[in-house]
Amino acid sequence: LYIDALDNLESIKIPRMIRTKITRCESDEEFIAEVHCLRLAFQSIFENDLNRNFFIDIGKEILKTLSNYYPIDQKDCFNTYDELINFVTTSDNYQLIEDEIATRSIPCRSFYDIVIDYVILDSFEDLDDPPQTVVAVLKNQWMPIGFKEIAMKAAILAVLKFKRSKLVYKNGFFANFYNILDYILPILAWGFLGNNINLTFNCTLIKQTIMEAVQDYFSFDRVRYTSLDDLAYDILEITKIRYEDLQNKITVI
Repeated sequence: LYIDALDNLESIKIPRMIRTKITRCESDEEFIAEVHCLRLAFQSIFENDLNRNFFIDIGKEILKTLSNYYPIDQKDCFNTYDELINFVTTSDNYQLIEDEIATRSIPCRSFYDIVIDYVILDSFEDLDDPPQTVVAVLKNQWMPIGFKEIAMKAAILAVLKFKRSKLVYKNGFFANFYNILDYILPILAWGFLGNNINLTFNCTLIKQTIMEAVQDYFSFDRVRYTSLDDLAYDILEITKIRYEDLQNKITVI
């Protein structure tokens, strides 16, 4: 499967970001060929309803874990998450999603390109380099902790409000995505930049687990790029192993 992709690089849609280093690939060509294979593998995986629901449940459980350490309305948060999932899994919305993501240089509607690359890896990079308005609030030594948290959330919501104002499709994919970010970003920002030790530990643990899973997907030692069935099977098994390990660590702690 991999050799076939490597032999036909010119026909592969180039990923929005070349992430050769972070995925530990040997070359850009290897990275692009593996992305092509992963696109096919995830498409195959999600043809099975049980597999698709498994990944959806992972997202919800991670949300639940984080929200246990940060005051949000869990019911509203999970309803918003369900609305996003319902939107992206409804076939009538596929063309709209493709039109939207094209404006962000996302080459195709795949789990790798939208979820792994744009949603997860970009978010981790943003957390490493947060907006200065958020940093200024959190580093202000004269502010009480409670006020810092309120000001930080206000700064994040202001950024999201500005992003919404630029949307062409007011009820499309990115509008739904920003709705869930209203809940997630304050949690992650406070987890990585605030002073809640338990939340920080869980955020760090979840980020580490996700990054290790992504690197596993790109590893010839961890998954077989021999055939589509082999790759899809190994990706599913790796995901289950990493998720179970994450659950065990969180439960023990």
